[in-house]
Amino acid sequence: MKKPEEVYSLRKKAKQYFQRSLGIFILILLITLLVTVITARNIAKGYLESSIKQVAENVDAYLNQIERAAFTISSNNSFLSYYSLTDPHQEIQTVSSMFEAANNLSTYVPDFVDISVVSSQGTANSYYSGYSYSVLEELRSHQIFDTNNSSRGFIFLNDTPESSEYFIYYFPIQDFVANPSLESQKTATAFFLLEKNTLRDYLNAGPSDYAYYQLEFDGNVVCTQMDNPAPTHGLSATAQLNSNAFQLSGMLRASIFNTSSFVLYGIILLLFLVFISLYILKFDRFITQFVSVPITNLLKQLNSLDSIACSDTLQQTSVEEFNQIVYTTNNMLKALQESSRQIITSQNNLYEVELREKENELYALQSQLNPHFLYNTLECIRGLATIGQTDDIKTIVQHLSAFYRYSSSPAPFVTIMDEVELVCKYLQIYQLRTGGTPTYNVDIDDELLDCDTVRMILQPIVENCIKHGFVNSSVPPHIQLLGSRDKNGQILLRVVDNGSGMSYQQLTTLREQLEYSFNESLMRGNKHLGLYNINRRIKLLLGSEYGLSVFSNPNGTEVDILLPYIHN
Repeated sequence: MKKPEEVYSLRKKAKQYFQRSLGIFILILLITLLVTVITARNIAKGYLESSIKQVAENVDAYLNQIERAAFTISSNNSFLSYYSLTDPHQEIQTVSSMFEAANNLSTYVPDFVDISVVSSQGTANSYYSGYSYSVLEELRSHQIFDTNNSSRGFIFLNDTPESSEYFIYYFPIQDFVANPSLESQKTATAFFLLEKNTLRDYLNAGPSDYAYYQLEFDGNVVCTQMDNPAPTHGLSATAQLNSNAFQLSGMLRASIFNTSSFVLYGIILLLFLVFISLYILKFDRFITQFVSVPITNLLKQLNSLDSIACSDTLQQTSVEEFNQIVYTTNNMLKALQESSRQIITSQNNLYEVELREKENELYALQSQLNPHFLYNTLECIRGLATIGQTDDIKTIVQHLSAFYRYSSSPAPFVTIMDEVELVCKYLQIYQLRTGGTPTYNVDIDDELLDCDTVRMILQPIVENCIKHGFVNSSVPPHIQLLGSRDKNGQILLRVVDNGSGMSYQQLTTLREQLEYSFNESLMRGNKHLGLYNINRRIKLLLGSEYGLSVFSNPNGTEVDILLPYIHN
């Protein structure tokens, strides 16, 4: 293998270009920093006003729910009848209806604790939890039980440690039964016992990492986002709620919008502007000379490779990072050559003839693999190189090197953890190319990660999702890797995407092709070669009862992989 006269590091070359313009950066930094500080303060103010408005709307909606619930009770026939009679025991059958009405409130009033009613004679009854709270005596001091007091509203209690965790909404029960033609009289006072934590949850629902919120009632703070508020910046805003005398206040956290943060934002903006304005011409020359030309030469070699014979090797380039790809690719080619030699020289007896038939079939499947993935990834590297993202190039090269090192190992079995790590590296390469898509998540039971499986079964399925699953799909692409044991104790791995799915005819054709024998696949052809290869390898190495199952609908596609439980 011929070596170039000079081998250089792409990262070092880029660093040299950057150091030459460092003096210009410092001057632009001072100007940009001043503009950034002023802009960031205005943005922070607008953000605070928008977020506090949203939190206020949520709290208002909750308080309106409470008031509507009170109207439901005060207009309920059972409550009106029971407290309008001189002898309530004549209508004792209405009690169960009163309890049922109270229970129904819990379905649409969050954290509803209790509803109690105090008659005009001072007798208190609970119609929900039945628990005797100490707040009753505290309420008497507010004179809400006076028959001449027909008001309604909120009361926040703070006299005892128990009552401080609750707040009250009280309302009158009027006598519309005994005096239907006269002005109604108050016969009882009902009140809801509600948890302050519910209000606190609404405050916490706001972006607490950036702002601090507190709720005020009649000028007093009755609920805060947390017990010990963090020090705040000078920026603040308020919003008046529609429900009674409530007001919501919000303040920006100093840990987010302080001077040091503005400096950081200014530096980031500065670097972006400087790289765009000063390096657009320099990097064009740099990329052409030190990146595009070596990649183009490497792509020509890849296109000329014989993926079946694998007798050729790649020549080294003048770029240190690219030589890692050359090295691992050549090792993979050598490993395939060695595997081919071992199969050809197997002993000629009956047992080994049968073994050779399986090995030949497995080899034929592997030999159909081609360097398209490497070709496309190098195209991605060239794309990143044109915008000067050398760190991303280095990351892709490292992941790609690990990918080929992994695939060139002669061992047919690996752990599920190895497979998952390979998929993650593949997706990270793809995200660097596309700006963060597709997103993905992994949820595989820990006990399965050390279990053995066939090499290279997850990554081709994920690649198939990206190539075909999201065509004509309007939703943000997302892939899930799931794993658990089924009811028979076997391992079930699932690859799920949220793409446009397949038609019924496409799904039926795919399922039929997965069941082809090796000879049928050669005779009829197969449009889904990647999935077929994985299915056949699993059946050859683990047994015919294992393999792939495919499900699809307009909301996405799921590929299930059934494997035996083989703990390492």
